[in-house]
Amino acid sequence: MLKKGLKSKTIILLLALSSTIALSLYSEYNSGSIINIFLLCLILWGYSKYGFDWYNKRVRGYSLTVSGIFALILTVGRIIISNESILDSLSRKKQITIKDAVPIELGGWRDLEDIVTIIVVFIGLWILFYFLFSKLFSRLETQELNYVTIEKSTLKKIGLFTFFFILLCWIPYFIVYYPGICTYDSIVQIMQAKGQAALTNHHPVLHTMLIKLCYQIGEKIGKNSNCGVAFYSLVQMGILALIYSYTIVVLRKIGLSLKWCIMLILYYAINPLHAIYAITMWKDVLYAGILLWFTMIILQLCIMNNNKRSLWILLSISAFLVSMIRNNGIIVIILSSVILLKYKKDFKKKLFLVLIVPVILYGIITVPIYNYFNIQKGNITESLSVPLQHIARVVVEHEDKLKEQEIKEIQKLASLNEIRNTYNSRFADPTKNLVARNGGDIWIKENKLEFLSLWLKIGLRYPLSYIKAELDITLGYWYPDMQYYPFGEGIYQNDQGLYSVFWGQKSWKNMYEWRYIYEKIPILGNLNNMGTMFLALIFMMFIQMFCRNRHISISTPVFMNWITIMLATPVFAEMRYVYSLMLIVFPIILVSLILGIRWKKI
Repeated sequence: MLKKGLKSKTIILLLALSSTIALSLYSEYNSGSIINIFLLCLILWGYSKYGFDWYNKRVRGYSLTVSGIFALILTVGRIIISNESILDSLSRKKQITIKDAVPIELGGWRDLEDIVTIIVVFIGLWILFYFLFSKLFSRLETQELNYVTIEKSTLKKIGLFTFFFILLCWIPYFIVYYPGICTYDSIVQIMQAKGQAALTNHHPVLHTMLIKLCYQIGEKIGKNSNCGVAFYSLVQMGILALIYSYTIVVLRKIGLSLKWCIMLILYYAINPLHAIYAITMWKDVLYAGILLWFTMIILQLCIMNNNKRSLWILLSISAFLVSMIRNNGIIVIILSSVILLKYKKDFKKKLFLVLIVPVILYGIITVPIYNYFNIQKGNITESLSVPLQHIARVVVEHEDKLKEQEIKEIQKLASLNEIRNTYNSRFADPTKNLVARNGGDIWIKENKLEFLSLWLKIGLRYPLSYIKAELDITLGYWYPDMQYYPFGEGIYQNDQGLYSVFWGQKSWKNMYEWRYIYEKIPILGNLNNMGTMFLALIFMMFIQMFCRNRHISISTPVFMNWITIMLATPVFAEMRYVYSLMLIVFPIILVSLILGIRWKKI
């Protein structure tokens, strides 16, 4: 319901000035840049023409909330980039200026100036986002998703065209980077597959077995190690292309127009990110693809109410594969199941039975079967990367204030001096490797409750240090202006006889330049940006909740995956860990925004 809003030209001018200044400071434009004048004119025109209307309580509440979240994320992220940590800044230990990284003297005028700058940026962005989102929320009206009557033969043609078109677009990458891309982790998995290294579940056994199968077949065909990797690359390309074509068929079946289907096909086919990942031997790539498959099955079962037995079987199979292909997968499945059971009560019993099967199988395989074959779990420090970062941050900042008992317990992990000198706010590997090297991982494994007690006890005393550590180690997964090297480089040094055939040649260099094309073109870069995709996912989830939780079940798996990464990431912005965002967010947008709503007049 539309209510009377702001009419005062003076107030609207002040709001426009606030948003313009916020954008200028956030974007780091020079205060005398003519861009600021254009921004002010554009924003003032929009605010004056469309105004700030006071919509009903629901529209206003959703708009204010999502706008505040966006403004907070952008403000905090910008400060962290400029000054390493916002909370360090607020405690006057480091610089806090957004626009310029300048020294701050305690109690000086500069302190007040910088705090005002932060507040102006946050409020100005909040006002701008509220203006945009309130207009959108006020016009949302849900509409039913229904299967479109399309002949099976037509859908089959769409699927086949998508499959072969995507493969065709990926083939040049496969040729130039032949036999594929293998990083350090890939080489370790190959050694495990060949029996040259102990088999552990640090790299999920199911994925290692797939590598083993492909490697053996490829080596037999081509009589060399490169052919083993090449065969794996081709198999992975085929699996991913099949999943993407399945996605297109499902979306077309529920009414997505050919225009939007073609755009999504092009996104998967010609975006260098997807082509490079398709030939990279990482468990994360297949995991992301299977999570997309799982999401598309949920779309049909829970939103389209398709009750076919085959879909229920596929749901159980895809859930099992998600849980087995990466170690956080089982948590994603369990958390997603809880949400699905809450919002899909008409299928509650069947959902429970179908989803409990992969969980039970996971438990049987990873405990008694792994124990029987003496397959060890990954080092416990891998899953505790973030808690170890929290403790290390406290050591760095408050070593002189730690109690004697706390020092004794921390020293079971490593010496305080080593922790202080090793800690890196953006990478957990130095700290977790230090702990493992000093035998701290064994102590944690044998004293899990003691470690948990230590982590909680220190966290309750120094919560700000924990928050700072968390923000720094997860920055790239939620802040859109942070980019980090997303790709592997050729074949890492190894003793397996593996090498990149065209390394250093002109074709390689040209492809290297092409795959970073997104960094050079504005807007295009957002297609390969984790932070942008995360904000888009959050926005879609708010829209889904506003529309009475419609379609939120398809956002749950990818969001739960993001949550688990926030709890265990070893690197502040490693795209492969949340590659599922890059695959799934666009289909979610198409279902929720294009198909799930229609615009109403106000």
